[in-house]
Amino acid sequence: MWRHRGLVLLLAVALGAQSRGGRAAPSGRRGPPPPDAAARGLVQALFGSARADVAAVGPLAAPVITAALARDEMRLFPQQAIADYTAAFWLARALPLPASADPASATVEAIKAETERSAVNALLRPRPPRDSAAAAAAAAADADADADAALQLARRADVPKAPLYDPLVMRAAERGDAATGVALVQECARSDGTYPYRGLATALRSRRLDGNDRLLLAQSGLSYFDAGASTDQDADALFFLQAIRRETPTLAPEVESALQAVLSTSADPRTRERAAALLQTGGTGAVTQPSVVVDSTPGGGPIFRFSVTTAAPVAPESGESIGTSAFVLLVNRAQMLARSAPGGARDAANQADGMLNAALLAAVPDTAATLASVYAELGASADAARVLSLCLDAVDRIGAAADQTYANADSATRAAFVQRLDANAAAVIDVYSLAARLDPTTAATRAEASPMVLFKPLLLSRLAVVGQFPPAAPRQVRFTVQ
Repeated sequence: MWRHRGLVLLLAVALGAQSRGGRAAPSGRRGPPPPDAAARGLVQALFGSARADVAAVGPLAAPVITAALARDEMRLFPQQAIADYTAAFWLARALPLPASADPASATVEAIKAETERSAVNALLRPRPPRDSAAAAAAAAADADADADAALQLARRADVPKAPLYDPLVMRAAERGDAATGVALVQECARSDGTYPYRGLATALRSRRLDGNDRLLLAQSGLSYFDAGASTDQDADALFFLQAIRRETPTLAPEVESALQAVLSTSADPRTRERAAALLQTGGTGAVTQPSVVVDSTPGGGPIFRFSVTTAAPVAPESGESIGTSAFVLLVNRAQMLARSAPGGARDAANQADGMLNAALLAAVPDTAATLASVYAELGASADAARVLSLCLDAVDRIGAAADQTYANADSATRAAFVQRLDANAAAVIDVYSLAARLDPTTAATRAEASPMVLFKPLLLSRLAVVGQFPPAAPRQVRFTVQ
């Protein structure tokens, strides 16, 4: 009961009080202001509730969800985020790999690798600038301690080591320490036979290194080809070799020999084609860098990811899909007209509302929630509350159905579901996030009482993130869902 009241109070304060405050960001910093002390404590409590709910999701999903929680915590609570990233690492480390013949094997290994990598990356993330020399020195000391902890995690990882050593090599280069970079490269190669080509290629571009340092790093990488490079990393190796040609042109003969080795041993036709192109063009051919993914900005702020959708052949639409398209168009029209032509917006919203049924709520709950926000914008509080309540009911059913499907699935299907957990939970999280803007008390109450299990920690964590940022729009209509 106490926890339930705390969550309700959380969003009521965090979203309500902040939006009234209108404070400027301190010290000229860009972005929204941090929450006040009361809201900060309540947001932290909501993160704590999300952390407690991870215990119910099972060992396969726990590392993925814990890492997602840590990502959301980074802006306000970096030390707690580091602790949760570390916990996610050990949860992933404890996952047993199925036998190679098991269809789930490759996916479970990918889950382990991504989680362990994200933890090492998080510990190496640059600290935000501090206002005083003493605070900056303390932050630097903390960063050194975290880097040492990251190295210990990389050493204990049970997945291919190169992606974990990449950021360690890059950090050494950023500090102008080529000797440590070389030692890390050699340690990685000794540990499991993989090589941090990505980190080395980036390190070669560091302006903190002089020509001799870059030569030392490049030679350490080229020596691996003499020992017999892993063909599983040929694409990374090509990018590294191209970086050597650009940054240390005196090593061109050694690079050519390495390219010949890739050309003769690689099993990937595209890699052989790129190697041949580099040999023919003298290094002017473009090789796309396999990017080292970092999970948030240096200050721990949120990252907004965008995807590109390619068009697929359009099949003849059924009556149900035509109805969904019409509903979406009406809601979009109502949203566009809400401020410029309220009467037209209300007409479009009412037409969409007349179409709303269980099938539409299951298919496009986020669009239906947008309809609720349009009604709120138009001042139709009763309609907004009614539609929003239907949307929350719908996504609760989606979450509960996902739990049942997951429980009945085979190991390969479970692993694939967990690997795409953020995408699978997106509709549920989007609807609750919008609800938190419209009616924070109900959003918190419903989230706490929701029957879903797998999605709930992600949901509570996201509501905590929403609570940190006051709405951008100056006009906001509040109401209560009945």
